[in-house]
Amino acid sequence: MSASQAGKVLKRETLIHILRAALRSGEYRFARQAALSWLASFPGDLEVTLLQAQAIIADGKAGQVTAALDRVCRRDPLYIDAYRLLAAASQGTDPVRYSFAISSLYALSGGNPGQTQLESWALPLRQAFECFANQQYDEVEKCVQETLGLNPELLLAGVLHLLLDRATQETLTVYQLAELYHARWPECLPISLVLAESYLEMGNEPEAVRLLHLCASADTTGQAARRLWGNDHAYRSLWSEDLVILFDQPIPASVASTMGWNFLASGTIPPAPIHPAVPVLSAPAQPVKPAVVESNQESPVEDDLITEELEPATEDVLIEEPVEILVDDMPAEPVDEILTEVEPLPEDLEKTATRANAAWQSRNEPASTSANRSKSGRRNRFHTETAAAENSGGGTTETVSSEFERLAKKLNQPSLAR
Repeated sequence: MSASQAGKVLKRETLIHILRAALRSGEYRFARQAALSWLASFPGDLEVTLLQAQAIIADGKAGQVTAALDRVCRRDPLYIDAYRLLAAASQGTDPVRYSFAISSLYALSGGNPGQTQLESWALPLRQAFECFANQQYDEVEKCVQETLGLNPELLLAGVLHLLLDRATQETLTVYQLAELYHARWPECLPISLVLAESYLEMGNEPEAVRLLHLCASADTTGQAARRLWGNDHAYRSLWSEDLVILFDQPIPASVASTMGWNFLASGTIPPAPIHPAVPVLSAPAQPVKPAVVESNQESPVEDDLITEELEPATEDVLIEEPVEILVDDMPAEPVDEILTEVEPLPEDLEKTATRANAAWQSRNEPASTSANRSKSGRRNRFHTETAAAENSGGGTTETVSSEFERLAKKLNQPSLAR
């Protein structure tokens, strides 16, 4: 699975900053989950373990972390922050553990314990550490023996005793004491490191390497080894410096804000460019002429036309195109009323129309056809009757034409009269 599929690569130093920011911003649940994701890959990271415990304590669940803090104190009894957090977790709920944590904290760092009742071994052990820092090894021996006499099972006193022998005694003596204390406290990192060093000096490299690897897994960052041998010790290659995990949890906005991740660079929004106002051109107000409808009527009815004029525009507006008025939109007289006004045709109109139609067909008939038909007696008689009708029916034809014109006017279609 690639990093892009599972999450983003998160370095340890970035995780530490995120956890501390989460504690400051009150995102305790997120801090617990983030620390748990890291400890799933590096369970020996003591600092992250303390940060996780701090989030649990701040969330009001201090009872859940006391056992884990006890293990951290046994693993690295010189870790001052572990005692400080253990005291905070047990205050008011576990007097015995609280007294142990405060006394150990006083022995390591000094200070004024205030109204707190310290253990009897706290004062001589504090003096032993002060003398050890000043290389007053004789005084250290006296104070350590006094402390062990008060509490023989005190791990912190045993660690200082071994460190004193390492500084003053030969390798064999150191090896014997280290092996004794390692059998009693196998989890203790300082004791295991001194024993591994003794193995190397005595030529037992396989056992020394085994112990060093165990210490590296129990202390991911190698803080106990650096405290004993310094930052540039000979075995630092056993501890990886590039610790990363694939982190896919969303970071709360308050945490990102605390870390300064969601702050944008200050600036101003540039104003929009100011363009000169473009005047709106308006056409001069003119009356709208009525639409002209072409018609063959001799006297068009004015009521059938729309002659209403639009009021002139008083503001700058866009003049729309004039609307065309279609003939179909004009009101028309009902057909029933027109038909009722048609006068009946004269009685002889049908006969006159028949004779006029026959005369028209004879004039337009082809010559060959007329020649053939002229041979027939009946056609000769027909022509004779037609000629007679034309001579005698001049007035009738005019009557028919006038009737057609009058009828066409009634129907409002003058073209029918032609």
